[in-house]
Amino acid sequence: MKMNRCALFALLLITPPSFASTINWFSEVSSILVTSSNAELDTSFSFEIGTFLPGFVPTFHNTNQWESNWLVFDRAFDPTPADPNDGDPEGWNTIDNFFVGAAEHLVTGASDSAYTTPGGVFTQGTVAYLWVYNSKSIVPSSEWALVTDTSATGDTGNDWVFPDPNDPPGTSYEWKRWPLSAEPYAGSESESRLLIEL
Repeated sequence: MKMNRCALFALLLITPPSFASTINWFSEVSSILVTSSNAELDTSFSFEIGTFLPGFVPTFHNTNQWESNWLVFDRAFDPTPADPNDGDPEGWNTIDNFFVGAAEHLVTGASDSAYTTPGGVFTQGTVAYLWVYNSKSIVPSSEWALVTDTSATGDTGNDWVFPDPNDPPGTSYEWKRWPLSAEPYAGSESESRLLIEL
């Protein structure tokens, strides 16, 4: 009986690898990323890949509800804005003007990112967005853009939709910044020009 318990304990310690696919998301080096006043984005900006709670559709008329309905899959930002020479430890490089991130889409539909919304589930087929902001509070002083890549851009082979969480291990997706659809999800104080030139 003692051996059987040991064997059972050993089996419990051996866990099969979780199925997951990797979502790599990024912009090109030296991308044109500017504010509404045509200034380059600084270290106050963050970049998040995610989606909204089921049933919520983001529009200009409900921007005050975006944050409370937003589910973060992964985030890129500069955690040490006072040190411009630290490279891009969390994916946002202001010197070379690019952002980069990667996270696993787990078999549960969750993300393995340290910045994901706790309990967030990213269901297969759900549209993903890139939310760029210097404040999630959509107020006159904030700069922001919410963009996605859908079939409307003409690139149907690389739409930003969350994949099957049961993809075989090693499966990866590349979500590039080009081409993206920004209408009608970008603005600033005047909502008259895009935060990111697309």
